[in-house]
Amino acid sequence: MPVIDRAAATAAELAELLAARAQATSRSAPGQLTLLVTDMPKRFSEVAARFLGRSLEGLDVRAVDL
Repeated sequence: MPVIDRAAATAAELAELLAARAQATSRSAPGQLTLLVTDMPKRFSEVAARFLGRSLEGLDVRAVDL
């Protein structure tokens, strides 16, 4: 049974879509990640760290009010 890496497949599809719409970039510098959460940012970071197995320290985690 073949194993499909959904992350790689999604990234490839997105790259094709952006190229087709002339929205792809040739910039090689990494972008920025801001996590917007409806929970308390510190609590979210603690739970996410346990789930992901690594710290979210250094990432921008902000609370939003919906």
